[in-house]
Amino acid sequence: MKTSEQINEIAAALAKAQGAIKGAVKGSVNPAYRSKYADLQALFDAIREPCAANGLSVVQGISSADNGVECCTMLMHSSGQWISEILFIPADKHNAHGYASAATYAKRVSLAGISGCASTDQDDDGNAAVQTQPEPAKPPKELLQKATAEAAKGTAHYKAFYSMLTSAQRSHLMPEHENLKKLAASQASKGDEA
Repeated sequence: MKTSEQINEIAAALAKAQGAIKGAVKGSVNPAYRSKYADLQALFDAIREPCAANGLSVVQGISSADNGVECCTMLMHSSGQWISEILFIPADKHNAHGYASAATYAKRVSLAGISGCASTDQDDDGNAAVQTQPEPAKPPKELLQKATAEAAKGTAHYKAFYSMLTSAQRSHLMPEHENLKKLAASQASKGDEA
């Protein structure tokens, strides 16, 4: 999280706004999980008046990054003070729809986080409690091939390779990271046996 040099006025204004925010209504349905959630519009509806009444405004910018999107959300105060955060979300599909979906999700999560606006607790018929988690997204093929090649050279090579990755690339590799570390360690064992 980044902030202006001083945050005393924005902090006081945000505290007042949060006291007036009622929560975002879960009016949208996720068909994959058959659960309700508060969409981006519901979040803006919940925070708009309390924030405006306290001199607060929000801007969000989206940029593409390593098979996903980054959302920069900035909460600003009329004093000139500000708080910002960048959130990376991988795109499930590498087409316009996949990136747009990731962008909307990133904006929604970032807005809820920076404003402190939670969803209202409406009954989702218990679906959230019994849902199985989707499989994690697989890393991009080229990144996984390079990581596997480096792990096959041993632990030192894999550690050096991993240390050079961006945070977005590390996020992509996370589902395979433990397997890659095991591969690297097994190569070191083979070298010791020779």
